[in-house]
Amino acid sequence: LALLPQLVEVKEVAPLPNGGHRLRFVTLGRRGKLCEWVSEQVERVPNELVIVRAHTEGITTTATRRFERTAQGSRLAGEVEYRFDVPWPQKSASPSDGVSGTPANAEAITKVLELVKVRTEAG
Repeated sequence: LALLPQLVEVKEVAPLPNGGHRLRFVTLGRRGKLCEWVSEQVERVPNELVIVRAHTEGITTTATRRFERTAQGSRLAGEVEYRFDVPWPQKSASPSDGVSGTPANAEAITKVLELVKVRTEAG
């Protein structure tokens, strides 16, 4: 729970050939929305490295965790990459459209940014 405090339920745990696991689980997102995730350890070197890829509605995360021995004990270094697959406005803008500075375009960009924020906070 330390890595995922918003965890609600683990639905499935399946072993993988690399010694890792594939999980299906549910988290509590923004405004109480339940989000179902699928997570898989795509690379695993015991006591050295774990790379986990997880996805839910339009969001994919790749988390890399490196474990190092130090004189004081163990050190955990981690990084997370987020990818957002969000719908973009149907009309494609080209320089000849004169769309780039219009209020409608600014509104569409604002909506996309709001969706990214909501999905980030839900994930």
